[in-house]
Amino acid sequence: MSQILRRLAVVIPLVAGATVSVLPWAGAMADRPHHESRPLLRSLAPKPDFLIPCVLVGANSHACVTESVAAIDNGRRAEGLSKRLVLPHNFVTLTPAEQAFVVVNLERVDRGLRPFAGMVARLNRAARAAAMVQVDPNPARSLLLGLGVHMFKTIWADDYGVLGSTYEWMYDDGYAGWRTTNVGCRYRGAPDCWAHRAGILTSFTGLPVLLAGFGSERVEAGARSVAAVLTGGHGRRPHFTYSWREALRHGADGHRSR
Repeated sequence: MSQILRRLAVVIPLVAGATVSVLPWAGAMADRPHHESRPLLRSLAPKPDFLIPCVLVGANSHACVTESVAAIDNGRRAEGLSKRLVLPHNFVTLTPAEQAFVVVNLERVDRGLRPFAGMVARLNRAARAAAMVQVDPNPARSLLLGLGVHMFKTIWADDYGVLGSTYEWMYDDGYAGWRTTNVGCRYRGAPDCWAHRAGILTSFTGLPVLLAGFGSERVEAGARSVAAVLTGGHGRRPHFTYSWREALRHGADGHRSR
């Protein structure tokens, strides 16, 4: 998928290259999410703009998290989704990769899609290797076969925090003239416009086991590179380094522990 980069030096979002992948042995899959919201017709600049607080006081600061969540909630309202983003209460203690896993899953479940059950070490390594060199992940075929994966999608972004990357993937992924953040969307109607959003909201219909890998690395000027491998398949669930159940136990999506 198209990759996203925002650099403080120019205060203008910039971007880079793209990948969506279906393994050749996989059947046709429905990619359309089932949710009450309507598709976004235009790319939305974040309101409030979380860039400055996230740069000045850090991605895990109260100001950065609060303003990023507010921007995401405003983006949701713009598409007719009334549900607000509710992070787990231990969000800032999670690793950036775990944070990305949580927020991507929240974007799915709040639209009626199944969450990825958990993060898998082998997929995490593939995602982190990509994050380190700031490209889309390219997991080995043997790795995917070993996990029973039939379909996968990959995304990558550089931004000042995981919530910022998720905002760009979900709400600012279309053509926006001079401030377009998606390099695969250089003109209206380009093939990769909204490709990140489509990848995150893939339904993986007919594939019961949803696994993910996330990786992150700090890059220049304090920005953070984040990459993900999102998969659906028929394999057994391997050991998870972090699971959706754990996120729910800590209050993700307003869930109450029992």
